[in-house]
Amino acid sequence: MKLDPTVTARGLVKHWNYFSHHIIASPGMAHPMQACFEESYVVIGAARTMDLLGDARMTAVCRRFNGRMMQYQGVHYPDMLDMGYGYNRNAAGMVNCSCVADNASSANGMLEGVRTFPHLPENPAVLASVKRFIDHCLKNYLTSKGVMGVGVLNHQVNPKGMEEYWCANALFAVTLIRYADLTGEARYYDAAVPLVEYISTYDDKNPLWGEWSKSAP
Repeated sequence: MKLDPTVTARGLVKHWNYFSHHIIASPGMAHPMQACFEESYVVIGAARTMDLLGDARMTAVCRRFNGRMMQYQGVHYPDMLDMGYGYNRNAAGMVNCSCVADNASSANGMLEGVRTFPHLPENPAVLASVKRFIDHCLKNYLTSKGVMGVGVLNHQVNPKGMEEYWCANALFAVTLIRYADLTGEARYYDAAVPLVEYISTYDDKNPLWGEWSKSAP
C-alpha cells in the first residue's frame, strides 16, 4: 500500500485551518489562552507541505506564526517565547510556567519557516529571536553537567526534581542543532551534545511524573 502525499498534505491544511479558527483551552492548565506550542507542529507541517502542494498559503502560515512569536517574546517571561498558557502569577509576580520544552517547540516551528523559505526578508530577525531564547535558556536553566532543566514551572525556576527534564532536553537539543545548521554557529552543536547524551541514556522506567508508565509501550 502506497501513501498518497497529496492526501496527507491536504490533511495538514485542514489541521491548520482548525487552529486558525479555534482557541485550544484546558481550564486546568495554568490559565491558557491558545496552544501556541502545539500550533507550532502544524506550522512545521505547513512548511514541509510546500514541496508537495506548491501552495502559497504555507508561506503565509509560517510568516504569521513567526511574526506573532517575535511580537510576544518576553511578554510572558523575559526572553522566552509565548507558549499560550501559564500566564497566571503568584503573589511575588512570578508566572506559573514558561517551560523550555514548549518554548522549544515554538522555536522549532520558527526555524522550519526560515529553512523552508530562505528568501524571506524577516528571516534575520527570526533567527535573532530564536538566538535570544536559546541564550537565555543556556544561561539560566542548565545544570553543571550541561543538561537542561524544565525552566519555569509552578512559579519556580527548575523546581526540585525538575532540574533535569527529558522533554526539555529532547526538544531544546533540536532547537540548538537546527539553529546551528541555519547559521553555522558551531558552538550550539557543542551545547547540544550533553542534552543528546542525556536523552540517549535516560531511564524512562522511573520518570518523576510516571509519564511512560501511563502510556502504551
